[in-house]
Amino acid sequence: VCSSDLNNGAWFIRFDKSEFKNCKGAARHRDYDMPVAESAWADIERYLKIYRPMFPRANELNFVFLSALDKETEHQSGVWKSLNRRVFTLTKKYLWRCPGTAAHGFRYIFGTSILKSNPDAIKLAALALHDEPETVEAHYAHLRTQDGAAGVHKLLASAYQRM
Repeated sequence: VCSSDLNNGAWFIRFDKSEFKNCKGAARHRDYDMPVAESAWADIERYLKIYRPMFPRANELNFVFLSALDKETEHQSGVWKSLNRRVFTLTKKYLWRCPGTAAHGFRYIFGTSILKSNPDAIKLAALALHDEPETVEAHYAHLRTQDGAAGVHKLLASAYQRM
């Protein structure tokens, strides 16, 4: 579900916890309610007003992102399969040294980026990824020794300047 706050034009991605594959695990504690970056608001509005209505039976389907596949196969694989193909093509083209990744790959990029900028932000990354801190630490904390050293140098920079 993608929804807009009519008061300020903000967009959010919202899912009931029961809609997650891990609804009996990490997702059982809370619904997903994540604001979308303001830089994407105009693109969402353009897609919804111009492009989404062009898909067959768009007014009959509850999905935000649609494909041109038959209605019978759309829910089974068409929506995400087509979206994943497009994401794969774009990431291969625009991300440096990337062989291409599906939409789920952004979860790893996002989680690892949070932790690279702040290695102590396991709980923050878990909230953003709608997961448990233990899972984030095990699967997203792909930090290197250099990342730790950079963090220490940043913390101690003012002390070094006084020396």
